[in-house]
Amino acid sequence: MHVAEFFTELGYDFYALDLRKYGRSLLLHQTPHVCLELREHFPELDAAHQRITERDGHQQVVVVGHSTGGLIAPLWAHERHRQGLGR
Repeated sequence: MHVAEFFTELGYDFYALDLRKYGRSLLLHQTPHVCLELREHFPELDAAHQRITERDGHQQVVVVGHSTGGLIAPLWAHERHRQGLGR
């Protein structure tokens, strides 16, 4: 919660995402944390980015990853930047 409070005190809207098979998104039939390719998580990140920019109208998005998300988020951002999709 302290991360959300930090960013909201700076005036940012704060969004949180539990990746597939992690945290609250883990379903009963899934094996926790099993991922053969990190790009498996990119569709969720794409959908979150689209929602934040298109639905909510934000032109800039600051991405902060924690734990495994700290590896996946920069890989996603790098690939999307190379493709010219987003800032």
